[in-house]
Amino acid sequence: MTNPRSIDSTKKAFSQEIKIKREINERLPYEVNMSRTPTISDEKAADIALSLSPFERDVLNLCSKGKSWRYDGIARKLDTSYADVQEVGHKLQEMRLAHVSVIPYDGSAIFLNARGEAVKSAVNALLRVRLKRLTEKHGASS
Repeated sequence: MTNPRSIDSTKKAFSQEIKIKREINERLPYEVNMSRTPTISDEKAADIALSLSPFERDVLNLCSKGKSWRYDGIARKLDTSYADVQEVGHKLQEMRLAHVSVIPYDGSAIFLNARGEAVKSAVNALLRVRLKRLTEKHGASS
């Protein structure tokens, strides 16, 4: 015969396990194709793009949903350290713009989610506006 105490303790343990899994899932970054990925408005994407440093924008521009350079590749392209790229990767992950995938024995890579792609588009729009202003300013001073 089953002990009622053991059933209660099993239920309690199971309940705690579910609670822990929910808490972990809430802290995890949103994956690329998950239905729970919240949408982001163009205005919010622009605000985030403006809040990023030029270096963070450069790193973001080298990443995408499906393809990404590894940290060391991004570091080489931007002439910086692995640790600097890693720091940006963690920041993008905390901002729920990307997730970092560990490649066994080969480092890590940053993959953008839908929010990250929206911010990347805003970053590129910001760069186009700044380039246009520079060319207009340069043309006016000639």
